[in-house]
Amino acid sequence: MPAIVQEHEVPAEIRDAGAMDRPDYLDLFTVVAGHATDRPPEEWARTALEGAGVGGQILWRIVLGLRLEPSPVAIGGWTIGDRAPTWIRLEADSWLLRAHVVFYLDNERLSVATIIRYERPLAALVWSLASVVHRRAMPYLLNRAVTKLSEGSER
Repeated sequence: MPAIVQEHEVPAEIRDAGAMDRPDYLDLFTVVAGHATDRPPEEWARTALEGAGVGGQILWRIVLGLRLEPSPVAIGGWTIGDRAPTWIRLEADSWLLRAHVVFYLDNERLSVATIIRYERPLAALVWSLASVVHRRAMPYLLNRAVTKLSEGSER
């Protein structure tokens, strides 16, 4: 099982890809993923988020109220806000908060940043509770993605 590290500093290139002014919350998880750049960021994002299952959907849609719309161009209902060869930014909004998730590839590493801006004062309380689940789920989702994509590494 690969080691997942919650980083304390978010590199400028990941913050820039996140494209959010004045975030209220920012975290970053990183895992060594072999030849991470052999696969596009969109494939990493799809594989990781499909592991969120019903629990992820309950957290995102019900607890946080995110408006996630299934679509062939969305990932788990998250809108693709922007992308480059080494990263993809997913976006979702609710009446409570705005969320961006950036999947960033750097040679052997996959990093995922979650960037939140509160739109209402209540968001700070709701996210403080939801973030406990988020910080436990993110390592699981990254491990699952690395394992799944490593098994199919023969492409």
